[in-house]
Amino acid sequence: MRLRAHRKSPHSRPQPLTLEQLEDRTLLSGNLLITAEVPGTYHYNLMQYTPQGALVSSLPILQAPGAMENEDARGLSVDPSGNVNVFDGTLTPSLATLNTASQTWSFQTASGWGTSGNITYGNVVAYKGFIFASNMQQFNGQSYGVVRFNSSGDPPVLFAPGASFIQIALGQDGLLYGLEGTGSGPAISQTVQVFNPDSLALVRTVTLHSAQPIDIRSIAVDASGNILAASWGGIVAEYDPHGNATGESILLKAPYGYAENLISIALDTDGQVAVGGRGGEIYLTDESLTNVQMIQTGQWNVFVTFDHYIGTAPQIVTPSFSNLAGPTITYGQSSVTLGGTISAGTTYPPGSVNITLAGVTESASINPNDGTFSAVFNTSTLGVSGSPYTITYSYPGQDNYAAITDSSKSLTVNQAVTTLSNLSSPTIVVGTPKVALSGTVDSNSPALPTGQSITVTLFGANGPLASSSGIIDSNGHFSATLSTDALPVGSYTIQYSYAGDANFKGSSSTGTLQVTYAVNTLFDTSKPVHEGATLPIRLQVANAAGNNLSSADLTVTAIAIVGPNGQTYTPQAKGNANPDNVFRNVGLGYLYNLDTSGLAPGTYTLMVKIDDDPVLHAISFVVD
Repeated sequence: MRLRAHRKSPHSRPQPLTLEQLEDRTLLSGNLLITAEVPGTYHYNLMQYTPQGALVSSLPILQAPGAMENEDARGLSVDPSGNVNVFDGTLTPSLATLNTASQTWSFQTASGWGTSGNITYGNVVAYKGFIFASNMQQFNGQSYGVVRFNSSGDPPVLFAPGASFIQIALGQDGLLYGLEGTGSGPAISQTVQVFNPDSLALVRTVTLHSAQPIDIRSIAVDASGNILAASWGGIVAEYDPHGNATGESILLKAPYGYAENLISIALDTDGQVAVGGRGGEIYLTDESLTNVQMIQTGQWNVFVTFDHYIGTAPQIVTPSFSNLAGPTITYGQSSVTLGGTISAGTTYPPGSVNITLAGVTESASINPNDGTFSAVFNTSTLGVSGSPYTITYSYPGQDNYAAITDSSKSLTVNQAVTTLSNLSSPTIVVGTPKVALSGTVDSNSPALPTGQSITVTLFGANGPLASSSGIIDSNGHFSATLSTDALPVGSYTIQYSYAGDANFKGSSSTGTLQVTYAVNTLFDTSKPVHEGATLPIRLQVANAAGNNLSSADLTVTAIAIVGPNGQTYTPQAKGNANPDNVFRNVGLGYLYNLDTSGLAPGTYTLMVKIDDDPVLHAISFVVD
């Protein structure tokens, strides 16, 4: 990161910086950033130094518009976007943010946020999309030790109720540490509260113990939870995660040999340490607290950090998928829901899972309460020939959750099962030129084989006689026309057959075509006959064209009489002209002398069979 230099007149140019090498040590990579007061003024600069002590740039820290107090820049922090955030002010401070790309400042504030006037109090730390600031103010009768600002623009959040922190630190262990002051002066213990920066929950409280009175003003924490503490008396000491002094410590002195008042400390991810002093010094060392290098800035009240984001790199957790859907559907099913669960132990990653099926990707939001996710896919166009279709579940990773991908599941599309219904089984009169045979194709899915054909074949005793086909419409209906003019009287099997295709299973079924004679009565069927009288029943056999087919070669037989109430009688012929109830061929037709004896008044039906005609013909008559 490079800050543009603030040009000053030659007369106000700072004196050459001096670099005091106390001991040889490995220098840091990158540069250092400080906020510092121009001696004897209320003006503060954001300055950048090389580890060797060369001034790279100096930029005035602007005061927030409408600020109610003199500017008083304190702690600073570089966020993951590379922007610099400064605690600027005392009782009514502002979070001043420098966008290093545009070199512009922006400002935020919060009700109930402030700090006491001690120059060592007040700093900010960056974590993910948040900036945390120490707090010593009361709000609505309650103190809150930390204010959290959100880069997304959400309102600031006050938390750590009951606490009053002089400074805070983000540990390399991923936790937020709040340092409480000693009150009236040096003491042999000092309290640190530890929070989860994501949930804001209190994790533990640590008491820093010392054999001698201490007055710690700033802390930094390594990945193991060890605490480095910089005190007003010039001592940097290390404490273990339980607050016990490890014995590692160093006294940092000002150029004139006396102990420097230390006001800030920063720990880089590579273990390097930078300490800022009231007199304008920057001290460079590492966690061993040896090989110290001092940079004199010529400023006052130095808060120091590194020129890059030093927030902990969160421990990467690799989540896993479970209960992933890999369904089997029927061709034509309009949609399917795909999903599952993603978790990492007892936690659930934020964000969404991308689900890809047949080249289409849908984003499925993760339920923060149980880790479930799902998305609906259109499957109406997925054919059987491409089955099975690979389903890819992909989590892109977010925060400290690693990216994962699972392509073990697939979607299987089965053929739709078809059935035939409403099939024609007609009866026609011999000589009918043609007949339309129809039906419906159904399936066990919303889809139908529209546009495909049904084959309709007519079978006689010796095999197929005629065949045709019909196209299936959008409702599943079809119709096929067969020629029937040459069919003799009889019964024929109709076979309806759908061959199927890749997406639909074939199906078949049968019907019956009956070819019969036409019977024309040659007497007045509505004229009553007296009970016991003889009723001459005259009829004629014809074809579809009305041509008379009556002849001695066609046997016409009276089979049964059906009474008004459905009762049946055996027909009786009067005299000997109709032996075995066979009609006598006379002239251009047939005659049967029906004996009506024993028939009560009412309407009757005489059932007549003509030779090998499969259909019985009904002739009505009335008895009074």
